[in-house]
Amino acid sequence: MADITVSREDQASVRGRRVRSFISLMRRWPVSSIVIISLLVFTGIFAPWLAPEPERFGEIRNSFEKPAILGGDSRFILGTDQLGRDILSRILFGARISLLISVIVVVISGTFGTVMGLISAWYGGWVDEIIMRLVDGINAMPIITVALVLAVVFGPSFGLLIFILAIGSWPGYARVVRGEALVVRKLDYVASARIAGASTPRILFRHLLPGVINVTVVVATLSLSSVILAEAGLSFLGIGVPAPTPSWGGMVSDGRDFLTTAWWVSVFPGIAIAVTVVAFVLLGDWLRDRFDPRLRQL
Repeated sequence: MADITVSREDQASVRGRRVRSFISLMRRWPVSSIVIISLLVFTGIFAPWLAPEPERFGEIRNSFEKPAILGGDSRFILGTDQLGRDILSRILFGARISLLISVIVVVISGTFGTVMGLISAWYGGWVDEIIMRLVDGINAMPIITVALVLAVVFGPSFGLLIFILAIGSWPGYARVVRGEALVVRKLDYVASARIAGASTPRILFRHLLPGVINVTVVVATLSLSSVILAEAGLSFLGIGVPAPTPSWGGMVSDGRDFLTTAWWVSVFPGIAIAVTVVAFVLLGDWLRDRFDPRLRQL
């Protein structure tokens, strides 16, 4: 009897250690964010093979089918919209659109904003003043209003959407990179490079850039969530991804008139947006804490 009691206590102790190890792992690494983002990337890449139905076409007779999990047709796991299109398939293809647009916008805005921030910090004076006032002007600009005007003039398109999002995103990089570069430029190795006669481009990209790349990665990760949310908002207003290409924001907009009768048309895409944005925000917070010891949580 005593042996059985000891054995149970040992098993409980082992389970307790495993639970504590798991909790410690979750605190040290953004496991949930990595899993969600990995699934997002996987579904975006393999959407044509994972989608159970065509994403752009449907049959009217299948309109507003309930999700299979609520007793609807087993072919439509998350139900269908007003045109009979499969919600799950459109969410999978919407993940591809969100990823593509967000990555392109982050690369363009991150590259341009980083370069402008380095130039502003290095030259200072009137160059710094002009760039920072330009940053303030863009930050004060109502991006949605500008997007509406441009959409009316040129019509909704991928190129216009990327342009609008990139214009609205680069000032964040420029301001943060400028602040870090002002500190890095005072370090001894940068002064040594100037004394050695290194050219300005070499100093900017061989000496200043490595010193600010960490903060650039953090801003880029956090910016991904902002871009995904902004793209969804613009698509919701009808000035984002043009129909019939599926986008999460457009799907939410399609179902807003049927929330009382066919709530799944809007709710499931909205959940996809929320989960993705939270995953990127948590990953960005973890990277910020990781790269800056002063911000690490105890």
